[in-house]
Amino acid sequence: MTQPYPSAIQALALHHGSWQGIFREYDGSSLALKSQKRSIITFSQPEPGAIHQTNTYLPMETDPTQPEGSGSSI
Repeated sequence: MTQPYPSAIQALALHHGSWQGIFREYDGSSLALKSQKRSIITFSQPEPGAIHQTNTYLPMETDPTQPEGSGSSI
């Protein structure tokens, strides 16, 4: 059975390309904010039926061209 509408991730990958926001990490016991980073999430479709997501994290106050860390998944 095929879906008449694409999923949210498919729509982002096909139409938006990337999303920027703020990643916040909280302490599990007190819910106090531990850290926050700028987040850039990029979606692509390397082949039909596959969605590739890459997450890049940038420090809040430093050079936006120097990533603090990144990761990707398919």
